Amino acid sequence: MKMLKHILAFLALILVSLAPVYADEGYIPYFPDFLEPDGIGFRGPSSIAGEICWSSKGGCDTHQNHQPGMPFSTGSSSVRSSPITLEYRKNYLFKKLIYVQALADFGSVVSNAVLTKDTEDPTNSSHYTYQVLLEDPIMKNFLTAEEKSILSSLDSSRILDIKTESNFILFGASIGLDLWFIEISNGIFLMHHQTKASLRSCKPVNWGGSSGTGFDWSQCRFNPDDIIKVSDQSFSGFAFGRRDQINLVFLQTDNWRISMENSFININTNIQYKGLNYYSNLSTSSGLVCSGDVTVYDENWKNGKVMDDECINVRGEDMSSSADYTYGLQITYYFR
Repeated sequence: MKMLKHILAFLALILVSLAPVYADEGYIPYFPDFLEPDGIGFRGPSSIAGEICWSSKGGCDTHQNHQPGMPFSTGSSSVRSSPITLEYRKNYLFKKLIYVQALADFGSVVSNAVLTKDTEDPTNSSHYTYQVLLEDPIMKNFLTAEEKSILSSLDSSRILDIKTESNFILFGASIGLDLWFIEISNGIFLMHHQTKASLRSCKPVNWGGSSGTGFDWSQCRFNPDDIIKVSDQSFSGFAFGRRDQINLVFLQTDNWRISMENSFININTNIQYKGLNYYSNLSTSSGLVCSGDVTVYDENWKNGKVMDDECINVRGEDMSSSADYTYGLQITYYFR
């Protein structure tokens, strides 16, 4: 509800400033004509993969941007996005080759990752326990008395995790190249987001695996009933960024379009949680792409057990390719 109020306030600001120009245009009364969608699309099971990073320095490329001893929490996960999309026709600048296009999108992303710090060995990292946190010259200054009380009462082997949940809506514009059945575009956008960061404690788990899913399971994923939330903090506001998109178009007429669409969104925010800066990259797909395996081991890295639900995300959604009944196709109808 709070996010909705911010969104309505943002839209009201646009309406007030543009109403004299656009009040008599379009099919939605008193709505800016350039924001009115030309059509609506259906993409069935679709996904948003979020790469989330909390870092005291640098971005989400862990060992490239961090220095030994610097804390960070980097993870990625996929969630299902809305099957409905708002669509805008292209306005060609040069024949049917170069075009400009308005864009609007909305969705949410959830990711969680262990709080870690780099060591001198770039292939090895050290996870934070409560004791490590107390001894860290950076992180110890950001623990409250209540957080220390909760953590001190827990088993000393437990590790710490940051879970990030973010809802967003964005508007922007892009310029693109139409190569018949391939479209490539780049644009900028303004986003309103509501983001919550939660510090949590969970049992350490030895695991390994491979996938092409956008998943990077945190150890807290394996014992969800044993997670203890230490504290959380909510943020809301505006952000901006760049959006790159590539489309494969199989059919396009005046009223219909069948395509497969993927985009990459780089977001610039001004959020800080416990001395860590927030970085985020999102990628969207009109289909589901989960595959691979996850194996859990005992404390001696033996007796491995392959999990049979590796494509179930933190929300309990099935992200496996077999659950994609539209096979990544997006169907759009243009009503004007």
